[in-house]
Amino acid sequence: MSVSGATVIAGVPLAVLIVSALMGDFEAGAVPMAVIFSIDGESASARNAATTFSRQSGVTVTRSWQVPIAGTTATRLTATAESQSGQIGVLSTFIDFGGRVYVFHGLASTQNFARAQSTLAGVA
Repeated sequence: MSVSGATVIAGVPLAVLIVSALMGDFEAGAVPMAVIFSIDGESASARNAATTFSRQSGVTVTRSWQVPIAGTTATRLTATAESQSGQIGVLSTFIDFGGRVYVFHGLASTQNFARAQSTLAGVA
């Protein structure tokens, strides 16, 4: 895994991790995917953050559920979204921890999403 950078958008620090863009050099059949991390400074809970994301982002949510992570209950959802190069699969995880909501959005093309999903879930 390589870290490709960090930036600030609308006052929110974002770190973008490219999970396997370079793995093709080392592992046959590597699936290109990315993870975007941010801290939600506005939502009162992981569930509220997931609901807001679902309503405002333009994604089509296909499933939403609760999952135990780091001793708390996180909200996870799968969705599809339109990108400049076609449709992508999204696995988002919203975690309440220490009074903040940590957000991980895992992205992969829809044709590779099923193969990428377990790796993306393991990041959060």
